[in-house]
Amino acid sequence: MGAPLITSMKANQRRIGEVNGQDIFCSELTNGNNVKVCISNFGATITAILVPDKKGSITNTVLAYDSPDECLDDRFYIGATVGRVAGRISKGAFSIENKVYRLPQNDGNSGNHLHGGIDGFNKRIFEIESLDCNDQNAAVQMYYRSNDREEGYPGNLDVWVTFELTEENELIIRYKAQTDKPTHVNLTNHSYFNLGGANGNALEQTLFVNADKFLVTDENYIPTGKTKEVKDTLNDFRSPKKINAYNLQESANGYNGYFILNRDKSKYDELPDAILFDPVTERKMEVITSLPGLVFYSGEYLSGKFDKFAGVCLETQFFPDTPNRPEFNGTLLMPGQTYNEYTVLKFSYG
Repeated sequence: MGAPLITSMKANQRRIGEVNGQDIFCSELTNGNNVKVCISNFGATITAILVPDKKGSITNTVLAYDSPDECLDDRFYIGATVGRVAGRISKGAFSIENKVYRLPQNDGNSGNHLHGGIDGFNKRIFEIESLDCNDQNAAVQMYYRSNDREEGYPGNLDVWVTFELTEENELIIRYKAQTDKPTHVNLTNHSYFNLGGANGNALEQTLFVNADKFLVTDENYIPTGKTKEVKDTLNDFRSPKKINAYNLQESANGYNGYFILNRDKSKYDELPDAILFDPVTERKMEVITSLPGLVFYSGEYLSGKFDKFAGVCLETQFFPDTPNRPEFNGTLLMPGQTYNEYTVLKFSYG
């Protein structure tokens, strides 16, 4: 029998409250660099990503509620896993094999469907299937069965979301899903990042997005079917640029658009898909994903507990309204197929 494994990786679990009589737990993943990630099984929600800064000071870099009870009334999807379909579906309906499926029209007065519905995955309790660590990583896997016609979607959908923290300060989020009927799936995480710490706004941080094009959308963020070059537009983040470069604090609106990530590996292989950087603390977050694009949302609709622009979202996902635009492709899942996607958030500092 060999010597016991000595590792700096840790994986713990603690009860943090209850929702509708069910216990809610937080899974805590920690590495040897004092990076710590906390995930609640209510909504498979990231409640903390604690990262040192250049001076060694550790703070939470994502917005979060203080208890599961607060999540019940959440309107902003703070840190949650979003599904079945992230983003918007026009007119709250789509058809599969000539059958129309109607969904909640929960996106204000637009008549559109948003982020899985009134009680989407962000309001569901996931089962903690495993919590493990070894000398290289610590991980928690969560499972949820979304029943046929939940929020209007067809098919019983089995969903697994795995959060893995590595010794290289990578948080790897893996999504897996299987269905017994044709359905649409587009999963993402809706964390609001503020690398300066969760107090104050995130507009002074810089952003790089590896995208030459973005989707043109209407006033309700539904794609028109056209794309546009980012060159000579406010959406050109191909060189790192301060988010507030155009005085968003003074305007009614911020960023809420879909960037089509560059996938020409001959040109872009050495670059991540996005980089968020705070020049004060020198914290950096690199984003690498299997998904074709991301929504950059600057948090202008936040209110109440969270100030406007207190955090920004980089939501990796398939194109918005894909169920109604077959040319976009990617979200239709058939029985016998497996939905497998991932996003990596890599942190560094100093």
